[in-house]
Amino acid sequence: MLAYFLLEKKELEIIGYYADGSELANEIKKHKPDVVFTDISMPSMSGVEAAKQLQKVFPGLRFVFVTAHSHFREIAKTVNNSEFLLKPVDPEELDICVENIKAEYAKSGD
Repeated sequence: MLAYFLLEKKELEIIGYYADGSELANEIKKHKPDVVFTDISMPSMSGVEAAKQLQKVFPGLRFVFVTAHSHFREIAKTVNNSEFLLKPVDPEELDICVENIKAEYAKSGD
């Protein structure tokens, strides 16, 4: 469902879909996106672990954690430049999230 909503956002370019945290980390290093939408619970490496590892290399990289577990919100807050969306994703919340990220980029000049 999230992928469908993201595909509707013409200002976003989707570079891939990854179900494994290690694969996610490797692909991010190759593609160097501005924003990563990821789950927190993933095999081999959590989304939070991947984010922290990647932000050492790409300090401005932004993350949006998408999960069905509301108690993960506090864990997600440990990652700089991050947002949190609860599954099932509400399209209006996704719109607000994307607008917030665009505003941050506009403010920072990236």
